[in-house]
Amino acid sequence: MAVEFWTPVLGLPRAVIRSAREAEAAGWDGVLAPESPKATPDPFIDLALAARETETIKFGTGVAIPVPRIAIGMASAAATVQEISNGRFVLSIGRGDSGQAHLGMAPAPVPFFERYVTRLQAYLSGERVSHDLQLDGAGGQIPPARELGMVDYPETSRLAWLPPQLPKVPLLITATGPRMLKLAARVGDGVVMAVGAETSRISTSLDAVRQARADVGQTMEGFTVSAYVSVVPHDDLAVARRMASGIVASFARFSAMHGQVTGAGASADSAIYKRLHDAYTMRGHMRDGSPQSMHLTDEFIDRFAIVGPVDHCIARLTELAGLGVTRLVISPPGFGADDVQTVRDRITAEVLPGVREATAETVGRS
Repeated sequence: MAVEFWTPVLGLPRAVIRSAREAEAAGWDGVLAPESPKATPDPFIDLALAARETETIKFGTGVAIPVPRIAIGMASAAATVQEISNGRFVLSIGRGDSGQAHLGMAPAPVPFFERYVTRLQAYLSGERVSHDLQLDGAGGQIPPARELGMVDYPETSRLAWLPPQLPKVPLLITATGPRMLKLAARVGDGVVMAVGAETSRISTSLDAVRQARADVGQTMEGFTVSAYVSVVPHDDLAVARRMASGIVASFARFSAMHGQVTGAGASADSAIYKRLHDAYTMRGHMRDGSPQSMHLTDEFIDRFAIVGPVDHCIARLTELAGLGVTRLVISPPGFGADDVQTVRDRITAEVLPGVREATAETVGRS
């Protein structure tokens, strides 16, 4: 299977439309828009507008969070973009990090998130779903409809407007730790691994997903395996490390979100993860030169990210594809880094074609 390459897009709607057009022309397979009500416009509206101005490129959230919408609202927004884009939309959702932190909330607890995505998946499939006021009624603060004294009242909901020919929106779950990896395997149509680019961590995480799929009688056929990977092609390794450090610090923190190190293979670097947790400030989230990035070592960055000469980047990404990753979300340097456009251009013009050629040769030999 060919590997897909996706890239984040940011900004006001006109900027997202322009970025999507440019990404399509440059040969990217998809673009992702983040969800952070405080910091960015609504991603579903951004992507719906961009879908009308493009022809082939795919769209996705990176990453949607459960707080702004009840499950049926999330499903309706996703299906709307799916209809406008003629089936080019993918819904990626996670427990929430910076988008919810800026609203004063921690990530959704795993049991809450599991109930949410289970209902979300059912809505996306056009099924009827029983009401759950703990989720749909602001934690039970809104009274049930039966208190109105009507002769009858709705006990279930579904997306009644879904066109029968509309392809179901794929639901991908972003995961780092073992519980979320298993949840993605059981409930999702795919997983988005946020564990860095280290081969052993990707491999171990993917093994956990495969096992969880097997435990419920499911194969990996049709199941999307994605990974977030920070890539900085640069001939000066020291510069590449610095440019990647802001992104690396933010993604690495996911392995110690609550102060305890979790995730396959993370324990070997427990001291670094704990320092990241203790030093983390949202003001430096994904930002070059952030206080938390000062706690990274060169050796850790070299493993967690893909930095250095173009040939090295091509080899590392090709290796990840060989493990079974079919969708790579390439994160360029973080906010505030110098000369980001040059790095983006090199990824597009040199790295991606090299990986496509290398993976095509591998498929041809197999």
